[in-house]
Amino acid sequence: MPMDEAEWLACEDPQKMLEFLRGKASDRKLRLFACACCRSIWHLLTDEGSRKAVEVAEGYADGLATSAELADANRIAHPVAHDIPKHNPFAAHAADLSSWSDAIIRPSETARMVVIAVKRHDSISRSRAIGLAKQGVLLHDIFRNPFRPSLSLPHAVLAWNDGTIPRIAQAIYDERHLPAGTLDPARLAILADALLDAGCDDEELIAHCREPGVHVRGCWALDLILGKS
Repeated sequence: MPMDEAEWLACEDPQKMLEFLRGKASDRKLRLFACACCRSIWHLLTDEGSRKAVEVAEGYADGLATSAELADANRIAHPVAHDIPKHNPFAAHAADLSSWSDAIIRPSETARMVVIAVKRHDSISRSRAIGLAKQGVLLHDIFRNPFRPSLSLPHAVLAWNDGTIPRIAQAIYDERHLPAGTLDPARLAILADALLDAGCDDEELIAHCREPGVHVRGCWALDLILGKS
């Protein structure tokens, strides 16, 4: 779907954003987006199989789980996504979002499996609108501005004070607020201050670390510092 930079920056429709990212985004980031969507409705994923599948998928994204473990988690969680009572609109909403049980295996299908189903439930229009807005925020956090060139940090910034910058970033990445899976905004603000102290002049990076919105694993700022893609 064609989109220019201004449209991307203003866009709040996750389906349009994901369609634009088709073929441009890594499987890791798409998988983490799918997991973040599931964590946003964690209270509706009441079975241990579904929750375990999210955790395994997150581990797989960082090389901490095997493809066999991922497939097993998907096999257990997949039937649950389709067995949630359809008479309950909120449960049906959860069931549609739970299609990530496939998306974590084939993350390139995230746009179809994780987002488009939210639009089916006219009976919960307010819930749907809130859910789509949250997904738009997640996409901006994870994928930055795809019209800008890829960033890199000077070695001096990464090596400053015995590697303080990557150590802070790794701690933020590892020590999330669970089960929501969100990153600690106070620690991100500390990271922004450390970047300034290290001589970093990347205003976009520092501003994103101070952005009060939701940040999750896959956040482009932490990925930049930690060398993830």
